[in-house]
This record gives sequence, C-alpha cells and structure tokens, in this order.
Amino acid sequence: MDFNVKNEQWVRRSNIQINGIPKRKDENLVNVITNLAKKSGYKLDPARNIDFVTRIAVKNDVDNSYPKPIIIKLLSRYKKDDLLSCLRRL
Repeated sequence: MDFNVKNEQWVRRSNIQINGIPKRKDENLVNVITNLAKKSGYKLDPARNIDFVTRIAVKNDVDNSYPKPIIIKLLSRYKKDDLLSCLRRL
C-alpha cells in the first residue's frame, strides 16, 4: 500500500461522516452533533471529545439537491467507535 494512502487512512481513523442532515441558516454543527449524540444515548463532551466539525462539498451534486455531509473529527478513535455504536441504534 502506498505510504500516502496509508497516512491518509491513519489521519482519518477518528473521523465520522454523517449524511442527510439538512442545513439550517446560522447552524452550529457542534450543537447539531451533540444533540444527535444525546438522542442516541451517548454523552458527548464537545470540549473533550471533538477536534472539529464541518460540512464538505460533494463533487457530483451540481444543483445542491442534497445536504452536504457533516464530518466530525473526534480526538480518539475509541470515542468514534463508541459514538458510532450508539448512532447505529437510531
């Protein structure tokens, strides 16, 4: 495996991509993710667990018909696994 690909996978090991959440004017993505985690039964402390949250552009969505995915980078891959486990139950 190419070193750059391996390095990219290593960097992304604690990321989660969430699709289908509509964008709202003046949205706070940290609050959106915290509320989603709370609904799943997972207690997420943004100050201790989240590195950053952002929306990313989609290449083939020229007419912006779908909401942009949200990327969450957690500070620990173990927190990522725990959060994903709870989110899958929704």
